[in-house]
Amino acid sequence: MFFEKLGSHEITVSAYDNAGNLAQAQQQFTVSADETSTINNIERAYELGWIEKESIENHLIKDLEAVIKLEAREEQTDKIELKIDKILGKKFLDELEKKYQKQLITVAAYNLLKEDVEWMMNH
Repeated sequence: MFFEKLGSHEITVSAYDNAGNLAQAQQQFTVSADETSTINNIERAYELGWIEKESIENHLIKDLEAVIKLEAREEQTDKIELKIDKILGKKFLDELEKKYQKQLITVAAYNLLKEDVEWMMNH
């Protein structure tokens, strides 16, 4: 799902048997982002050459880890989940923009990571 946009999607699969009979199935699914998938996306962007320097990859991961916080869910105080701090998330996005403007990351890496962080801040 690396190259898919975040949000709701539907996939339709069609198959024919040897007699030419058609069968179809549809499935809806949601592509979302979380802290683990975003770190994986940073690593994949580096592997694809969208982030040229390993030091930039490591810096982005470190910065992202700094904006993630543990937060108790209000409806289930015994369950802990990771959330993006919105203020720190905005700062991360500002730094991401600077790295893009300095051509330290490609537009593909910028768009991918920006979409991930905005998704986490809003969901």
